[in-house]
Amino acid sequence: MKRFAKREILSEINNGNEEVLVYLARKYFSTARRLLRIRGFRDEQTPKIFSAVLAAVYADLRQQKKEHIDFEAYFLSALNKEIETLKEGNKNSFKFKVHQSTEVASQCVSILDEQAQALLFARVAEQLSFEQIKDRFQFSNAVIAEYEVQKALSQLTGIVKLRMNIAQN
Repeated sequence: MKRFAKREILSEINNGNEEVLVYLARKYFSTARRLLRIRGFRDEQTPKIFSAVLAAVYADLRQQKKEHIDFEAYFLSALNKEIETLKEGNKNSFKFKVHQSTEVASQCVSILDEQAQALLFARVAEQLSFEQIKDRFQFSNAVIAEYEVQKALSQLTGIVKLRMNIAQN
């Protein structure tokens, strides 16, 4: 797979090089999957949402011929907007179910220890990066911060599944 430097990405998009899409998909898919998981989407939904956002960003950048923009920030912003749009659609369609799930989830969060609650709050509510979480919780590096957040999220997921009587696969 060909690699592209940050400064090359926009010029390759503007030139219509679709090879850059493969590079971007491999580079950002796992980040998108983590973000979607944190926001409550299932892994089965990730490819559809990710590819739609990546294609839209590619088309938008190509059409506007933007040359001085941080691709990563632009892409993640577009992904967050799509997530918010999808969440709003779900809230309107399944209002009762969301309310019930939120109530159960908040009860489940209260079962977690204080450290796990604080980690999840920092990541989800405050939208802190793993680097910022590392600093706040005094972890030795961002990878450990990410691991601890994922561990807390796994604990919460297990508790919610038990509470809602959903069999684990």
